[in-house]
Amino acid sequence: MGKHPDAVKSKRVAGSIIPVIHSTEFLEWRQKNRE
Repeated sequence: MGKHPDAVKSKRVAGSIIPVIHSTEFLEWRQKNRE
């Protein structure tokens, strides 16, 4: 049972990091389009 909570936390962290990466790529993409 101890491993399950850790797995859930890992998924939650990954879910939080992924949107941040996407928004960063989106900002870079906007800057490239401005040029």
